[in-house]
Amino acid sequence: MSASYISHPLSVHLVSLAPVLGKRSRSSDPRIPAKESWHNFRRTWWGDPQGHVAALRNHTFPNRFLCVDHKDVTRSFNFWHDDLFVRQEYLLFAERCRKAREHTRGLGCLILGQSGIGTLTRTPTSFLTYDYVSFFFIGKSLFLLFLLIDCLARQEVVLFTDCSCNMYLFDTDIVWHYDPNGALPETSRFFSLIDAPEGLVPISRAVTVNLHPKTFFVASLSPNPIRYKGIQKQPVFTWWMVPWTAQELFTLWVLHG
Repeated sequence: MSASYISHPLSVHLVSLAPVLGKRSRSSDPRIPAKESWHNFRRTWWGDPQGHVAALRNHTFPNRFLCVDHKDVTRSFNFWHDDLFVRQEYLLFAERCRKAREHTRGLGCLILGQSGIGTLTRTPTSFLTYDYVSFFFIGKSLFLLFLLIDCLARQEVVLFTDCSCNMYLFDTDIVWHYDPNGALPETSRFFSLIDAPEGLVPISRAVTVNLHPKTFFVASLSPNPIRYKGIQKQPVFTWWMVPWTAQELFTLWVLHG
């Protein structure tokens, strides 16, 4: 059974700051089940049935991977491969987010870092066949993918908003294509994960501070103060993700090159 619900209005459009004022009849239900691919993704990771997430923490670099062959879902994170390389940085940030969620006054956290290109340069002892190899990557988005999987493995409710403002609510037995007029689960405080869209639009309060205290938001975005300076005036944490190391980039080249 799904967790019981309480009503919690959101804005109709995520870039709007005003809450929805319209009311729905009691007979209408704004919740719509997500596509089957999202349900398959949830079933794969809910409770960690294969033990892959638990085993991951015992693996050492560079053998820390998760097979995420659900492209209909992972493309929402701009990820098109089967194997997710889990950086040590992801494990550290996941633990940091969980500890911050226990902070009663904290509304959420901003994960900042510059999207860009990582470059490997050929050396006389390297296996590279080109002078250099460039990788386009957005590590912050992949961190959200890992954190979502980790939440499902722990059987936690989680709300995810992708960079196109599509919202998915992972409940205890179903995934909803979330409607901003819908309701949030009446359960312990859970994560609202936001992969903020590119551009200069300020990050929406509708899926961040406005959902307090039901959720603790984790938003990834590029470091332009225009996008988050308003939210930073609230009690939120701000963390920077460190750049990828040459060893991590080489691992990506071996995996996806």
